Amino acid sequence: MKKNLLSALMFASFASQAQNVYIPDANFKNALLGNGMINTIPDTEISNAEAAAFNGTIDVSNLSIADLTGIEAFTGTIYLNFGGNLLTTVDLSANTGLSGILHLDYNQLTSITFPPTSYVTLVHINNNPIGSVNISSLQTMTNLYAMNCYNLTSLDVSANTNLVVLNIAQTDIGSIDLTGLVNLQSIITSYTLISGTLDLSPCTSLTYIDCTNMDYLNELNIQNGNNMSVPPGGFTATGSPNLTCVQVDNVAFANAVWSSAVDPGVSFALDCSSSIPMATSMTIQGQGGVSTISTPGGTLIMEATVLPSNASQSVNWGIVSGGQYASIAANGVLTALADGVVTVGAMTTDGSNITATTDITISGQTSGLNAIQLEARLVYPNPASSSIHIESSNEVESVHIFDVRGNLVMQFTGKEQSILTLENGVYFITVRTKNGLSQSKFIKQ
Repeated sequence: MKKNLLSALMFASFASQAQNVYIPDANFKNALLGNGMINTIPDTEISNAEAAAFNGTIDVSNLSIADLTGIEAFTGTIYLNFGGNLLTTVDLSANTGLSGILHLDYNQLTSITFPPTSYVTLVHINNNPIGSVNISSLQTMTNLYAMNCYNLTSLDVSANTNLVVLNIAQTDIGSIDLTGLVNLQSIITSYTLISGTLDLSPCTSLTYIDCTNMDYLNELNIQNGNNMSVPPGGFTATGSPNLTCVQVDNVAFANAVWSSAVDPGVSFALDCSSSIPMATSMTIQGQGGVSTISTPGGTLIMEATVLPSNASQSVNWGIVSGGQYASIAANGVLTALADGVVTVGAMTTDGSNITATTDITISGQTSGLNAIQLEARLVYPNPASSSIHIESSNEVESVHIFDVRGNLVMQFTGKEQSILTLENGVYFITVRTKNGLSQSKFIKQ
């Protein structure tokens, strides 16, 4: 009798657990329990039935939530606000009832999975270190805010033809195809790495254009048949040092209305392709002709001279060889890592593909305890798929990861790091501690 009673109690306990949503993050769970519209039978658990029945708003912003496990049970929820938390991954693939506004901004997101179908209209992912995001399923989306996603290098909006507002300011996006976005009214691309030509001509409804402070842009095409509809202050492209021409509907109108919207020397034209010559040659050097870095961790600004002088001066920088000795940023700042000779390269961005290289000698980095050590067990797991751990008994001061071409692709401090944004392949890693530099390589798969 006692045995049967115990079995019955255990079965009831298991059944009760199976009926409840598993929510491991205490902050997330407490927020849901405190919502009487969700926790309709006031207790210490959210049942699967309560979650499935809820079709309102979940606002759990600024609560230090690090894990959204359990959100998959809320299949009918319409609005979600997870802004200002500690999230690194978000999987909303089960939340097919989403519509309206989705806030994921101000987190630490490196991965976002959207539902295969939804009716979301406004999406906020601002201020996240995400490297790529698939928004092809968000076909009803009208507003996308991805400002200050500083690792974001590309964005495919070909499926998002209902977009009205697009903000990709302060990202590392190097190019974007806006074909088909005939409903787009507002675009902000300031402080991006878009190089060469930015073509806004397919966007025939534009009334607000912010293309300021784009260091690598040399031509802007806003000839969309709708220039006359842009209100005063609705167009600006100042602070883009390599921009030489803006292609417009009407040159006289542009000169009269937009003369202060561009820097001196930028011209308006009906056809910019005939006003900017292609590059024919290029030379590069360290600023002022300097070809060495001798201070520990020192930097050197690289300079490029493109001919003819009225051709675009915009170039892409990279490391040709010796990436273990120095890294280079997109703006051409070379940073010393270890003693050796690094070959710096540059390529023009106007389509001429003119290249140039120069050698920079790095010294003063590897004396005594600072000598580079090659360590086979510096990184684990190896191969790795999602994250890596640095094996070191000392505090890690800095970590630099390079691709096989020597280009810096990631840098961080500490001993743990997500590598979800890296493409599969072989990488070299340099770790700095108080004992100096250690090097190894690992495989992302």
